[in-house]
Amino acid sequence: MLTLVHNKIEKVERGIFQGLNNLQQLYLNGNNISSIEQGSFQGLPRLQQLYLNNNSIQKYEDGAFFFLPSIAGINLENNDRMVCGCHLPAFVRHIKKVYSRTVDVNGTCEEAPGKLIPILKYSQCQNYSLFQRNLQCQTCSKMICNDLDVTRCPGSMPVCRFALSTNGVTLKTEKSCSTYRKCVQAMRDNTAACDKWPSGTTCTGCCFGNLCNKNDFVGWTKSFVFHLTFKKFNDYKIPTVNISRAMQQELLHVTAIFRVEYCGLVNTKIIYTMYCSVLNKISKDQLRRNISRVFTQSQALNDIEVQQGHMKLIDEMVCDENTTSTNNGTFSWPMTKIGTTAEIPCHAYVATRYCSSRTVGHPEMASSQNMSSQKCSPYNGIWKEPDMSQCYNTEWITRRLKDIARKNIDKGNINNISKEILDISQKSVYFKEEHIVLTVEILEKMVPLISKVYANITVSNVLRCINNLINIPEEVLAGAEEEKRSANRLMDLIQEIPEKIPLEEQQVTVLYSNLGIGVSKVNPDTFDGLFYGVSYGTNDAKEKAMINPSPNPDQQEADAKLMASISLPRSLLKHLKDEERSSVSRITFFSMRDDKLYRLTQNSSTKQNARINSHVLAASVPDIPMGNLNEPVNISFNLIHQNARNLQCVYWDESPGLNPHWSPIGCHISRHEPGKEVVCSCDYLTSFALLADIYQNEGETENAFSITSNIGSGISLAFLILTIIIHVCFRNPWDLMSSKVLVSLCSSLAVTNFIFLVGMQSYVQTMAGCKAVAALLHYFLLTSVMWMTVEAFHVYLSVVVVFKTCQTCFMKSSIFSWGLPAVIVIITLAINSTNNYIKIAEVCWLSAPSFYAAFLAPVAISLIFNIIMPSLVIWHLIMMHSNKRSEQERSKVRVLGLVGLLFLFGLTLVFAFFAVREAAKVFDYLFTIFNTLQGMFIFVFYCIYKKDTRNIIREFVNERKRINQWKITAGRSSSSVNEIMDKATETNI
Repeated sequence: MLTLVHNKIEKVERGIFQGLNNLQQLYLNGNNISSIEQGSFQGLPRLQQLYLNNNSIQKYEDGAFFFLPSIAGINLENNDRMVCGCHLPAFVRHIKKVYSRTVDVNGTCEEAPGKLIPILKYSQCQNYSLFQRNLQCQTCSKMICNDLDVTRCPGSMPVCRFALSTNGVTLKTEKSCSTYRKCVQAMRDNTAACDKWPSGTTCTGCCFGNLCNKNDFVGWTKSFVFHLTFKKFNDYKIPTVNISRAMQQELLHVTAIFRVEYCGLVNTKIIYTMYCSVLNKISKDQLRRNISRVFTQSQALNDIEVQQGHMKLIDEMVCDENTTSTNNGTFSWPMTKIGTTAEIPCHAYVATRYCSSRTVGHPEMASSQNMSSQKCSPYNGIWKEPDMSQCYNTEWITRRLKDIARKNIDKGNINNISKEILDISQKSVYFKEEHIVLTVEILEKMVPLISKVYANITVSNVLRCINNLINIPEEVLAGAEEEKRSANRLMDLIQEIPEKIPLEEQQVTVLYSNLGIGVSKVNPDTFDGLFYGVSYGTNDAKEKAMINPSPNPDQQEADAKLMASISLPRSLLKHLKDEERSSVSRITFFSMRDDKLYRLTQNSSTKQNARINSHVLAASVPDIPMGNLNEPVNISFNLIHQNARNLQCVYWDESPGLNPHWSPIGCHISRHEPGKEVVCSCDYLTSFALLADIYQNEGETENAFSITSNIGSGISLAFLILTIIIHVCFRNPWDLMSSKVLVSLCSSLAVTNFIFLVGMQSYVQTMAGCKAVAALLHYFLLTSVMWMTVEAFHVYLSVVVVFKTCQTCFMKSSIFSWGLPAVIVIITLAINSTNNYIKIAEVCWLSAPSFYAAFLAPVAISLIFNIIMPSLVIWHLIMMHSNKRSEQERSKVRVLGLVGLLFLFGLTLVFAFFAVREAAKVFDYLFTIFNTLQGMFIFVFYCIYKKDTRNIIREFVNERKRINQWKITAGRSSSSVNEIMDKATETNI
């Protein structure tokens, strides 16, 4: 007995009671049932009592009670205004005649408006037949039945028979004609297995009506339609019938009944339609998965070149994939079910587009050519216009961040919250200042907890979120930095993460598109150096980071083409105090693709005049400052802009009282491969990078300056050589001590200019050539200063002391001026294995400590001496008596020359020192001008302005004129003599 009383049932679905073979009483009274359809009580061969009273039944279809062979009573009372029909009276008479059993039917029907009669008393059925003569049934006994497999059934009580069997792998139907009596008996013989369908089960059902057994049998099977599409390539010529057969054969491995038909071609997509019948217990999703599995593993389809990677199995009507272009960009819309809205990412939020059904009379789409029937295509949807109005809506970001910020973050929820904040950060390029501030505040709550959670949470969620934040436009980050120091706080978090992340293994390395970290356990007693290298991803390679427990990379790292690396020496931890050594357990690294966050924390002037031309690398020992190292840290950088010049190794200086900035102090270039790699050596552990002077890399401007500088040095060199020639070739000047000093000074300056001309070119870019040029430049600059000192001293001796110079004095002066600089340069080369000569920007020169000790100190002493000596001479000349006026004039000329040369030479050196960074171009051009004036001044003052030298030059010129005149006169005299001799000869003849 089954009681379903007062359940507000409105309709009895066909086959709903299938499988209740032993049910004898069914109570459906007190519901809202309005009609009874054919097949509503299918599969109840032993049902005896059916209660349908107190419903709203107005009609019942023919065959509604046809296959209830055991029925004894039907209660239809209190169904108001139920229309009388012929099927129920005829069915009761048939049961009485065939089975000699009476069926009680209670209830009334409306014969005419307002006239109620008992249901079985309805008499307007003289020509009604319970069975249809010449009934057409589908008859076949195979896997697939065709539409032509139809038979007209003979006999007086024909019905259509439907038998279904399964062997656990395949499903088979048998359809035929039968008689009512035989079919009812077969239905009685069905077992409970017809509900669960184990292997070996066969069940039979019956129906009446033309071709009623063609489709699914109610309660046992259900039908689906699938569409298989795949891409057609130009050279694909396999006949469609061959593909259909191959699919049909492969589908034998699925427990279902299939019919495959070629549908047509839409654009470049070939479409096949599959009509499927499957057991009721199998869902549509299960069937879809089974079909997909069979097709993707099919060797037969692969052999006929069906592109299995491009297959799509569609089980509903859809709008096809589509691409649209608007001012917001180009968007690819996925295949979408009719009646639903597609939603795709669009800038900050989403864009939407509705897929509607094809309306009647709608024209065919241009893409539906070669379609055998529009009904077989799954692409029957019509796309509406895209809605792009929410693309830049960031309110959802604000709302979600505020919700998270209000939460208490702890060990239990940090994983979920970090995933949520990571999801939001995917849209970081659309963040506003408020979003940055909120995100940094949330991250600051998380980072203190990372030592208590798995490292994977930190590297996969927290660090990746920070990596996404670096994508925020710089002007937006700048606003957040100004408002809440957000960029500075973000950098603090980046430094803090590797210090706190739990080390479950010996090392942790991770590298994303903008940011990476590395951490390694260390033991101070066994520390043997450490190497950290990174390579940010390109189109050809992925990001990679690696740590090696040695100062040098292993073979794998050497072959990895790292873009930046840092090598820590073995002696790094040896200078630590005992309490510091005991606290060392790890060394941390981090890297950044560019210096965006650093730029945001610099002062404006530095920020505008510097450009980092490398990735940024940082290393530290937590809580221990590492400076003034015994051995330098070596940092290798690949150049971002390979043609950039004026490179400088720098570190991030956050000294108290100063604005954070990049500083070159303590760093120098130890190796340089032009256009490829630069190796820096630094005395600290901090953040490192390569700095480029942005004024220096401007193509035509740079070439123009290079030409101007070379011309200036060439002019100065020419005047110096001319001065040397004049003072050496004329005996009178060369006999003077002052001339010999001047020639030595000019020689030194000439060689210095020559080094500028030939030694600062691309062919000395190697470090060996660079060191050689730096050493020579160092030497000849010092000799120039020393000869100026000698000149000042000799002027003092000749004017104040009135000491007459001698040959031995000049020899001593030469030893001093040429020898002392040589000693200084040799000592500089010997100390630190020639590494005191380095490359700073594009100039080969001295490192900072060596510069102060080996150049600035002797130059400063000499310049002070050169200022004191002329001052004493000038004072002496002022105090000199008028009777020594001629001597005073000669001394004054010499002193003025010395002062002028000192002024020009001193300014030239000063401009060379200041020709870096902010005003480099200005000082570069001033250096060129004064260097040129230096050679011109010496020539003009000592050769033209100086009277005795001028007189000698004048005498030389006059002498040359007299000689030339004499040659001309002598030539003419010789010609006259020849004419007289010729005439005499003629007379004699």
